[in-house]
Amino acid sequence: MRTWIVALALGLVSLSVSVVDAADKVQLGVVTLEEKTDRDTILLPACTTPRNVKVTAIKVEVKRFPAEINRLQVTFHNGESLKLTPNIHVKAGTTSAWIDLPGKARCIQKIVIVGDTDTKKKAPKKKAEVIFYGRSAPEAAPSPTMAPSPTMVEAVDRVQLGVVTLEEKTDRDTIQLPACSTPKNVQVTAVKVEVKRFPAEINRLQVTFHNGESLKLTPNIHVKAGTTSAWIDLPGKARCIQKIVIVGDTDTKKKAPKKKAEVIFYGRVAPAAPVAVASGGSKLGVVRLAETTDRDLIQLPKCKNSSNTKITSMRFTVEEYPAEINHLSVEFQNGERTQLQVKDHFAAGSASRWMDMPGEKRCVAKIFVVGDTDTAKKAPKRQAKITFYGK
Repeated sequence: MRTWIVALALGLVSLSVSVVDAADKVQLGVVTLEEKTDRDTILLPACTTPRNVKVTAIKVEVKRFPAEINRLQVTFHNGESLKLTPNIHVKAGTTSAWIDLPGKARCIQKIVIVGDTDTKKKAPKKKAEVIFYGRSAPEAAPSPTMAPSPTMVEAVDRVQLGVVTLEEKTDRDTIQLPACSTPKNVQVTAVKVEVKRFPAEINRLQVTFHNGESLKLTPNIHVKAGTTSAWIDLPGKARCIQKIVIVGDTDTKKKAPKKKAEVIFYGRVAPAAPVAVASGGSKLGVVRLAETTDRDLIQLPKCKNSSNTKITSMRFTVEEYPAEINHLSVEFQNGERTQLQVKDHFAAGSASRWMDMPGEKRCVAKIFVVGDTDTAKKAPKRQAKITFYGK
C-alpha cells in the first residue's frame, strides 16, 4: 500500500445529466489500485486554501483499466468522518455518479480507499488509475440545531420507491410511481439501490419527475448481493419521481442465466422546510428572480400592521433553485435608507446570515433586490424563490 499526497486542481465542469447542475468540480487526488483488494490513501492540504475547498459530494474517474471501489472512509478537517460503501464498478474511460457526503459542505482531510483493479485476475500487473473529484458548494447559513448524522438520515429520511428484478443479460425495467404528495410518493433529492439474492450491475437510469423534468444518469455501479449502494444525487431541487427506467443486469458472469437479482430503489426525502424559517423572525415578503440579472421590489404595508413590525436586522432564505444575490437596499417608512452588500451564491434550501441595519428599530417600506437565479443559463424559465424575514 502506498500513500499519495496529491496536489489539487480546481476546475469548472458542466454536467449533462441536468440543466440545473452548475456545480464546481475540484480534483482531490489520484490513486492506483492493484488487481487484488488494495487499500490506498489520499491526504489533502489545509482547509480553505486555493488547493482545498469545502465539498458536498465526491465522484471517481477511472483510466487504463476498470476499477471496483468497495469502501471509502472520508475524514474532514473539522474532525468528522464518514464510512461509505459505494460498491461501484467503474469501467476504464468512464466516470461514476456523484456520491453524496451527508451533512454541510466541509473540507476533506483524508480519503481512505478500499478496492481493486477489476480485470478478473487475468492481468495481475495491470493497475487502474482512479481520480477523485469533489463537488464544491457555498456553505449554508449556520443552523441552530445539530446536523443529522448519516445514520439519522438513513433512519428518518429514506422512502422505498419500487422493486425490479434483473435478468442475466442486459435488461430494461421500469418503476412507475403514483401521484405526487401522497404517502407513497414524496419529493426526493437522491436515489440508492439495495440488491438481494444475486449481484447486480446498474448501468443507466432515466428518472422522470411529475413536473415534466427528466434526468439521464450513468452510475455504472456493481452492487453485491446483500449490500446497498451509495446515494446517487439527483441534481436540482427536490421533486416527486413519476418513473424510473433502469438498464442493467444480474452480474453472475453468465454462469447462472436463470438467476435474477432483486433491486430495491430508495429515495432520500427532502427536508420539509429551509432551516432558516425555523429560526424565528417575521416574514417581510417574497420575490422570484429571473435567470439573467434581475431587479425586484418588495412593497410592505403601513407600519404597525400585523404583517409589518419594527426591526433591526434582516435575513433571507433561498428555495427551489440556487441564487446569486448581488445587492440589497432597504428603505424605511421614516424615509431613511441602508445598503446591504451581499454578493454571494446561495444553494437552494440555504439562508443568509442575519444582517444588522444600524440605527433604532424601524418599519421597512421597501426592499430592493438585485440578483439572479443561478442555473448557469441552462434553465431560463426556472426562478429561485427568495423570502425575507426581519426581527
